Order: sequence, then structure tokens, then C-alpha cells
Amino acid sequence: MKKIVLATVLLLAMTSVFFSAYSAESITAEAATDEKLYIYNWGDYIGPDVIDNFETWYQAETGRTIDVVYTLYDTNEIMLTNLTKGEEVLDLICPSDYAIEKLMKEGKLQKINKSAISTIGNVHPALYTKVDEVFTDIMVGDSQEDMSDYFVPYMWGTLGIMYNTDVVSREVAEEAGYGLLWNTPEIKALNKKILIKDSIRDTYVAALMYLKETDSLPDAYKTLSVQDLINTVNDDLLAAAEEILIEQKKVLKEYEVDIGKGDMMAGKAYANLAWSGDALWAIEEAYENDVNLDYFVPEVGGNVWFDGWAIPANAQNVTGAHKFIEYVCMPEVAITNSIEIGYTCAVDPAILSSDSDVIALLEDNEYVVDDYFNDSIRYPDITSSLGVMKDFGPSQQNALAMWERVKSASVAGDWVIWVVIGSVALAAGLGILLFFVIKNKKGMKGRAVLVSKTEDEQEEIEEEEDNSESK
Repeated sequence: MKKIVLATVLLLAMTSVFFSAYSAESITAEAATDEKLYIYNWGDYIGPDVIDNFETWYQAETGRTIDVVYTLYDTNEIMLTNLTKGEEVLDLICPSDYAIEKLMKEGKLQKINKSAISTIGNVHPALYTKVDEVFTDIMVGDSQEDMSDYFVPYMWGTLGIMYNTDVVSREVAEEAGYGLLWNTPEIKALNKKILIKDSIRDTYVAALMYLKETDSLPDAYKTLSVQDLINTVNDDLLAAAEEILIEQKKVLKEYEVDIGKGDMMAGKAYANLAWSGDALWAIEEAYENDVNLDYFVPEVGGNVWFDGWAIPANAQNVTGAHKFIEYVCMPEVAITNSIEIGYTCAVDPAILSSDSDVIALLEDNEYVVDDYFNDSIRYPDITSSLGVMKDFGPSQQNALAMWERVKSASVAGDWVIWVVIGSVALAAGLGILLFFVIKNKKGMKGRAVLVSKTEDEQEEIEEEEDNSESK
């Protein structure tokens, strides 16, 4: 008994020493970090080693250690909701263009101190030109501000159509345009193999562009530029979009946010309203698995978008946020991110293509350098046929209500499916019922008794069965 007690005492003592040492080590490690930087970004939107490498670089640059707390969101709307709640400390976020506009109007962002970012000159000037051309009337408090003073571009691209070239030829796809998402070529294999973004803004663009290319817009809107058209949200256009989006459900597989590229790569879907970066990544990955994909923006036009780094008005580590932006605008870091996620980084391609480290990284990842920078999907011309989405303002609620009606609507032909399902269920139910009725009426040896018998007749049957058994 004493041995057991002694052993227990020793064990407790060792455990206490162990946890004391562990706790001390944890506290020391925590104390060793001079700063924290809270970053809120899209999922799958940065290279896997970039955060760790930034922490190392930051210490070498400043002599201070930093711990990046990196969290993710799926949509701008989720990010906007969480930022508005103000429940989390955030030093750096990565909204899309229209979300930046909304946050500026609400006073939720602070200006970027571009003089604190040594690599700011690496940003593609065409991106700032387009932004300043579109966002000219943003009021922040009592003053009119330029969006380019409130964010630094990170990634950019287009909204278009990814499709399987083994099912749809390039000629047919380009002739159909946005109609491919409504299966206007009437390709049988395409029915129920079409994916659309579960996003009112992206889907609204596709619907309006489809109406435009088929000359089906209400007369008052036929002469609008793409830029003005995709940012006009009123009863007329919402009703027109709603009608064709409900019609589209006849050929639609499902709505999605992030599974589209996987379904396209696996051959589960053959057409997808997609962002160019997802399409580029999927095209390259699918090719290795003998699935042939391509992507295009229909000739009628579409959406060009920008995601960029912005600093919340109540950010606590503003210096760290600026240093992180400086780091990801370095050519070798920017191209690392692009290679990893498929999207086009905002660093000027002229700077990237002349950087020896960038060229080495591209060649190490089996890219032909000239082909990479001449790819029209990766680097499209930013023309007037590409519009930038702006904040819908109060009309956003009407757009969301329309979208909910579309998703919940039934389409012609659905009743046939439900009738068939109901008939099968009814038949199955009757079959089961008949089975139990028959089972309950079976004789001792399994002979079904389907006709009512008199008592004497039943005794004769049982007597015959007994005689049969005795033989």
C-alpha cells in the first residue's frame, strides 16, 4: 500500500513539474511575440507558405516578431456582416470593389498611407485607372473621396463561362455566348449539367448580359453601356432577370459558390459561370486528368473585378498592415500567390516578366514565360465591354428578394417529376401493404388463403395438410 501511495505522489509531482514547464514555455513563447496582425481574407486565396515567410521577413525588417492571425470568409456579404458587427479585431481585409465602396461610404475604412509601402509602384497602373474611372462619386462623411486612396489591388479578373470542350466546341460556345448557360445550343448532354454562382450580383450580370446579347432587354435599357447596365437595379430589370433565371432552372444542375471548379474537373458539370482565376486553376488541373476545359467572356461583354487590401477604421496594428501589403506586392511573392491559387496578381506584368526570380518560379512550375503573360484569360484587355460592379445601395434588398424568389421557384415540368415520384411511392406503399395482408393470411405451411372459408372447410384443409405431413 505504501508503495502505491509513494508511486502516486511521485507521479503527481512529475505531472506538476511537466505542466509547469509546459505552461512556462507557452507563456515565454507568447511573450516572445511582439505584435499580432489580424487578417481576414477569402478562402484559398494565398500561397501556403506566404504567412510564415512574411513573419520571418517582418522580423528581419523591423527587429520585431509578429504573429499573423489569419481567418477566412466565403463571400463579401459575410465579411461585411462580420465587420459591421465589430465583434472581432481586424487589421487588414480583402474586399471586392463594390464592397470597398460600401465600406467607405459607411466610414468603416481608413486611407492607405502609400508612402509607407515601398512596393506600391509595382501595382498595375491600368487597375487604378479603371477604378478611378468608375468610382468617382464616393462620399465619405462630407468629402468626396477616390477609392484608389483606400485600397491596394491584390488580385483581379473577369466573370465568364468555363465549359467542357469535349461536350461543347469552342465555336458553339462562342456563338452561344451567355446562352450556353441556358443551353440555347440544345445540347442534350448539357441539360442538368450547368452550374451558376449562388450570388445575386454575379448571376444578375449573367442574366442582363444574356438579355442584351439576345436583344431582349426592355427598350429603355438597350442602349446602356455595360458599365451602366450591370449597375442598374430597378423593378423593370429585376423582373426581366427573374423571368429568365427561373426559366434557366429547367437546364440547371445547381447553384454553387466554390464547388464548381471541382465538379467541372471531375466531369460532373459541363458549363459553369466562373471567375477567371478559378477557371485557370481548373483548366490546368483538369488537363492532367484528361478532362478538357476552356473559358471565355462572351463578346457582348461582362464584369471585370478587383479584390484589394483595405485597413478597417478601427484597426489596431496599422503599421503591420502596411508592411504586409508591402510584402505581398513584391514580384516574387505576388507570382507565388498567383501560381498557387490561379488568379492574376495586381503587380504590373511588365515588372513581373522582367524579374529573374519571377521567371525562375514560373519555369520551376513548368510554365512557358511568354505564354503565361500573353494568356488572354489571365491578362484580358480592360475595355468598355467590361463593367465594374458598384454598391447597389438600398436596391440591394430588392435584388436579394428577387434572388430568393428565383431559388425557391418551381419550373414547368417539375410537377411531372413529383407526380412520378408520388406514383412510385404510392405503388411501393400499396405493395408493402399487400405483402403484409398476404403474410397475415398464410396457412401454417405458407399456403396463401385468399378466400374466406367456412369453419368446416377450414378444418378439412388442415386435416389434409396433417395427412400430407404424415406421409
